[in-house]
Amino acid sequence: MTITPIKRVVLTAFVAVLPVTSRVVAAQAAPVPATIASKTTGFERRNGFLPVYVDARSGKLLLELPRDSVRALLLIAQATGLGSNPIGIDRGASADDQVVRFEREGDRVLVVFENWRYRSSARENAAHQRSITEAFPPSTIAALPMLAEEQGRLLVDATDFAVRDWTDIVGTMARAQQGNYAVARDRSGINRPLTKGFPDNTEIDVALTYALSSGRPGGIIGQIVPDARAFTLRQHLTLHRLPDDSYRPRALDPRVGFFGIAFHDFARPIQEPLQVRWISRHRLERVNPRDPGSAIKEPIVYYIDRGIPEPLRGATLEGAKFWEQAFDQAGLRGGFRAELLPEGADPMDARYNVVQWINRNERGWSVGGSLGDPRTGEILKGMARMDSHRARPTTTCMRA
Repeated sequence: MTITPIKRVVLTAFVAVLPVTSRVVAAQAAPVPATIASKTTGFERRNGFLPVYVDARSGKLLLELPRDSVRALLLIAQATGLGSNPIGIDRGASADDQVVRFEREGDRVLVVFENWRYRSSARENAAHQRSITEAFPPSTIAALPMLAEEQGRLLVDATDFAVRDWTDIVGTMARAQQGNYAVARDRSGINRPLTKGFPDNTEIDVALTYALSSGRPGGIIGQIVPDARAFTLRQHLTLHRLPDDSYRPRALDPRVGFFGIAFHDFARPIQEPLQVRWISRHRLERVNPRDPGSAIKEPIVYYIDRGIPEPLRGATLEGAKFWEQAFDQAGLRGGFRAELLPEGADPMDARYNVVQWINRNERGWSVGGSLGDPRTGEILKGMARMDSHRARPTTTCMRA
């Protein structure tokens, strides 16, 4: 084929324009990375361990992560109760404590619960460690859309992650034969005033409305709520910084009544059982660990619910203070204190060990509980529940 001068000029011009055209198309196709500031305009920021942003208009909860992979503790508690001992949904009840990992995967961040029920204490044997992790899976419970990335920090939409039935109210109601309920998302959302941030813990409070999805409600729920076709409860999530490695777990002695954790350690000698049990306990350290007379670094403090009416509140505080004497006599002087919960403090805040007053429709149990590290058994937040009916039969017996 013969290329004439005219064709040569046209071909040269076409070839010359190709790189420019390609650059223009590429520039148009490449998305401009959004900044965190641009995606949080109009939001209220809560600074803390993991900053969160809340928006009253959209109801969104955005979470800021400092890098592509972040680990924390996820602690979940029931902030409000149903007021029924037979059904058993109490203010202060808790779900399982979890070690959670936020792991970036492309344009989303996966939320993974690590599996600490099966372990290998043979830390020097990487192959054995791997054999455990590849035998027992973790739980990937959510995928958070990534909205922005800025200097290594990630902004994700955590609304659906937070607004869910963490304490399985739906299952509890079904098992109690009180009806088939489901979370009504149009009547649920983030409770902004009680969503806060602190250096070691981020607190997220959620209001969840449960609506009857089919059938009729049970008789117990019908006695308690104004309209048994729907009721609203609050659940509370804490994202807590992982404790350091200086805590020493303590083996559970079956002769002593302790709550605790249990797991399988596949590195134990074959003459010993696989299951290991450690007690749940608070960390208590001396300023100078080598000096048995050294002062206590951070005493255990339990806060008494101001909602307890007098004279019971004063009596409860006085009774709790007996433990101050017990610690002193055990050689742990100043290791325990009992005080009233500070005015305005949220009893769900992980910084406070609490003794909460639980009102129910009928007489029920007083129980102990705690939130903590499922890896070690360390208690990070004690949560005792005192039944408000307990003083009435006691008083009746004393008068008899």
